Amino acid sequence: MQSFSNTFTHDIKDIDPQINLKGSTLPSVVDIFKILLDNVIKHSGLPDNHMANISARRNQSHVIIQVSNPVASNSVHIETVDAIISQLSNWENSGSINSEGGSGLYKIKKILSVDLKCASAISYSCENDVFSLSIEADLGDVLL
Repeated sequence: MQSFSNTFTHDIKDIDPQINLKGSTLPSVVDIFKILLDNVIKHSGLPDNHMANISARRNQSHVIIQVSNPVASNSVHIETVDAIISQLSNWENSGSINSEGGSGLYKIKKILSVDLKCASAISYSCENDVFSLSIEADLGDVLL
């Protein structure tokens, strides 16, 4: 029998108390955070002791979610991430992108665009073995 040990630590920073969402959106928001944290575990290239820094802030009708985490050297395939981000930026003009399987970023974009019906942008950076993802969504109709 194989043993599995995994530790996940998180640092939740700057969660803006002014982000009040309609109750019906809770499952979608939970799904977004679950996908983000799953991506930290799956794509960090680190065997255990995963860590993520999470922040969310409101700027008028926009909510900006940021997640950053350490990654193993060479675990982030920049060309792949660039291609995904490029497809996501053309989401509205590309028809339906298959959101089943593949990158969790497609699923997040589908949740934002289809389920929550809001415009959004996803960007990233990878410097000094830290991967950072930023999601900005216009949640005007979803915010209270």
